[in-house]
Amino acid sequence: MASLLPNDAQANYILSLADISQYDVERVGVKAPHLGEMARAGFPVPNGFVLTTDAFDRYLDANALGPGISPEDMTAATLPADVAEALLAAANELGDLPLAVRSSGVAEDLPDASFAGQYETVLDVRGAEALVAAVQRVFVSAFGHRVTVYHAVQGQHARSRMAVLVQRQVEATAAGVAFTANPVTGNRAEVVISAVRGSGERLVSGQATPDEWIVRDQEAVYRAAREGAIDADQALAVAALARRVEAHFGGVPQDIEWALVGDELILFQARPITALPEPVAWEIPLPGAWARHIRLGEWLGDPLTPLFASWGLPQIEERFRANQRQIAGVSVPQPMHIVVNGWYFCSLGFLPSSPADML
Repeated sequence: MASLLPNDAQANYILSLADISQYDVERVGVKAPHLGEMARAGFPVPNGFVLTTDAFDRYLDANALGPGISPEDMTAATLPADVAEALLAAANELGDLPLAVRSSGVAEDLPDASFAGQYETVLDVRGAEALVAAVQRVFVSAFGHRVTVYHAVQGQHARSRMAVLVQRQVEATAAGVAFTANPVTGNRAEVVISAVRGSGERLVSGQATPDEWIVRDQEAVYRAAREGAIDADQALAVAALARRVEAHFGGVPQDIEWALVGDELILFQARPITALPEPVAWEIPLPGAWARHIRLGEWLGDPLTPLFASWGLPQIEERFRANQRQIAGVSVPQPMHIVVNGWYFCSLGFLPSSPADML
């Protein structure tokens, strides 16, 4: 690929995906090395290349964009000729195919800051002019409002450098995401899959409500099948791919993006799951008998929010105890409830030890 470039400086702007390792993060961001490593390990990753952070720096310098850059400043900027030439030369080696243009930031896809959905992705890019415009859109997105807010939330004060990943685009019959641990409950034994028909962009953009599957061992169960995008065997295949990715990264739970092209399963992305709850454990914290659907539990059909559990529930039970003392002259045994993984359970300690006592 480098042989097509006019000079050595331009060669610094391009790296083939197959040549990238984890040692190249500062030049190609975090996403690209993951994919390059997985491609070499035999995972089904579409071939492509990266426009490096050197090209991003050249873009900023050529347009005199310094601290305090606004999205408007970025939008008015243009891609320098030497960067554009390197980009188009690399794209020519992929052939006359539609391309997918994605971000690969240096601070993206980290265990504690994924930046998922924050930067721009441009699909179905065809032709030189469209490719240059797509790269500029990704660059501009690094300075958008939602990224600014995310930086502030993460406590990151400096802008991270941006690389751009360009890959052959596939015509998916179904696509989606898969988590190798349940992101709600933290259950590491479950793979949770969302799937839509066609491109995964329909899922990311919110255009479609996905099918939802849970895979445990070799059993795939759907919770919703609005689209009918995949069947149980395909859900098992997606889960197996996700587990292979997890094993490759040392057992760290992963969030992957995948697609089906006919019967072929493709891997687009893998990143660590951020903010994963601790694994679910159903040990009862106190001895005794407890029930879900009596007394207040009849009205609490869903897990409790932290605010309700810590503030609302004690207020309700305190009033209930006061009413019992005032009306019936009896004290309610304590504790009145326990919360297990967010679910309310009522104590059965108010029941007498025998039917005769109840009478």
